[in-house]
Amino acid sequence: MEQSLRVFVTVVEKKSFTKAAAALHMTQPAVSQHIQLIERHVGTKLLDRSSKYVHPNKAGEIVFHHANEI
Repeated sequence: MEQSLRVFVTVVEKKSFTKAAAALHMTQPAVSQHIQLIERHVGTKLLDRSSKYVHPNKAGEIVFHHANEI
């Protein structure tokens, strides 16, 4: 779960799955799997996705704040 949180934080900071994947030296599908794992774990969507950017929703902001503390 720790790696998934690191991936989540990177996606939020980079505002992109693709840019996060490059920064983490991972594939984009692997990043997506980590995000899905966290979303299943907390039971809700954490990110609002548009065609260009990814932004945390209210739940995502809370998880982002706590993940940074961890």
